[in-house]
Amino acid sequence: MAAIELLGLAWERPWGVLALLVPALVWLLAARGGRSVDVWTGTLAVWREVAGPTPQRERRARRLPLAVRFLLAALVIGTLALVEPRAPSPAASRTWTVVVDRSPSMYLPWLAADGKSQRQLTRLEHAAEQARELLAQVRSEGDRVVWLTYEDGRPARIEGGALPQAWLTASAIPQSEPPWPSHARTGTLWVSDAEPAAAARDAGLALSGGAAVPGFVAALGSTRVEWDGEQLRERADAGAQPVVLLAPGAEGPVERVVRAWAQARGCEVAAQPGASPVLAVVVDGGARSTRRGSGSMSWAGRDGWRWEVGLADAFHPRGEVWLREDEFGLPVVAWEPGRVTLASGLYDREPAGDPADFALSWSALLDRAGLAPAGVVPLAERRAAGAGRVRAPLPPSTESTSPGGLPAAALAGSAAALALAALLTRRR
Repeated sequence: MAAIELLGLAWERPWGVLALLVPALVWLLAARGGRSVDVWTGTLAVWREVAGPTPQRERRARRLPLAVRFLLAALVIGTLALVEPRAPSPAASRTWTVVVDRSPSMYLPWLAADGKSQRQLTRLEHAAEQARELLAQVRSEGDRVVWLTYEDGRPARIEGGALPQAWLTASAIPQSEPPWPSHARTGTLWVSDAEPAAAARDAGLALSGGAAVPGFVAALGSTRVEWDGEQLRERADAGAQPVVLLAPGAEGPVERVVRAWAQARGCEVAAQPGASPVLAVVVDGGARSTRRGSGSMSWAGRDGWRWEVGLADAFHPRGEVWLREDEFGLPVVAWEPGRVTLASGLYDREPAGDPADFALSWSALLDRAGLAPAGVVPLAERRAAGAGRVRAPLPPSTESTSPGGLPAAALAGSAAALALAALLTRRR
């Protein structure tokens, strides 16, 4: 028999109340036995004594012996242990996780299959609407919704009923797609434009789909390469000239390479922050190491060249370390999208080895770190995302706390203790 709720409690085994008949029967038998009086009838004095019971004898007859009272208490508490009353279980809650793709294609206009849009929505906004409608169908009262995305490779979570407003604006640094395979589990909903290559398995899908979006796909100075949906063509003076920020402190070989790289790509080199640069080459302001005395030098190198630089213990770079000094492995150069950071030190010395190797190595780093100008989206992101698709995820596991109540083991122990007390009192 299933548990029932009565008097504000949940009774796990309601049939156990039948056991209350046992203490009731014991009480009736004990009370009835207390009214019987054995007397001797051989003398007149005895007849007079029993002719009318005194109030004191009546009270003594009605009072149950202590051993019987212990036994009754043991039986009642044992019945409670059998029934096991508990506080009603709280409503079980579930957590739904919505994994959001914030790659550049998600911020393109959402176009229907005919290439036209009846509403001014991005692919992300259209997919987010689908996700909200789907969650409204599968959620229960009390369920939580956690929105998850990745910013610079690190997860960011926000709880709420709708997509966070800040995520509707594209990041200044283009983001990659989430690591889909690590989120292919129950209670998870993927929000993207096209179906990822990874199998969703137990996860759900809210895919915007969308036709191809023509536009600029590459830039060379103020010239833009435009894609019309089928062909590529160049358009001169179609955008502003990109800017590369070269902060003071990166003199010598680094400055020469940066300026040559910027000239080859039609970028303007500036020393002060202005318009959003496609690349910033800066020097960290940390103090130089004094491990081996002020002005001590160390060697660092890669790709066939070596360079004598100053040590920088206080350098804690963001992003990925690209160059370390040889002796202690301290970081010298690090990069992240849109930024290359050098540890404070001396960089005016010429590198050892072939200067061409130095220039090629640094050019590859600058290419990797450089951003596209505003409005330029890679061709792979602009292609058609196919038909939209919505699929509900398998429900997540419930999260509930144990209901409160008197533990059956504690009640049974109390009943046993009272039964032992009844036995000892009876013997005494």
